[in-house]
Amino acid sequence: MVISVNCLGLLDQIAALPAHLWAGFSKSKAYLYEFSHVPVDKPGFPNYGAFHTSEVPFALHTLHLWKRPWREIDFEVEKSMNGYWINFVKKGNPNGDGLPEWSSYDKSSGSIMVVGDKPEIMPTLY
Repeated sequence: MVISVNCLGLLDQIAALPAHLWAGFSKSKAYLYEFSHVPVDKPGFPNYGAFHTSEVPFALHTLHLWKRPWREIDFEVEKSMNGYWINFVKKGNPNGDGLPEWSSYDKSSGSIMVVGDKPEIMPTLY
């Protein structure tokens, strides 16, 4: 199971805490992540930062379909995020060649994959 933890403030109670509890007590391995990469601004729109669902075009490898002045770092994040998702779909584990190791969730450490400009395992803020 892959669980996104992309929330702030009050949403901790409805997203982060349930993800922690579900992953911590699941009999299957769980892989939690927080998407913190801030996509390039869309011309004429406010900058929303790393907003809810902002990881979707990165995971689905569809940046080329969006009219934004994408940077090289955006395409690097897309490659990693898409790689993790493809690996998880194929084998139930997001890890694969050329990707930083994503360990399954351990409730005692609380560390999750943080997908910023580069993916890295970090203690969750939530």
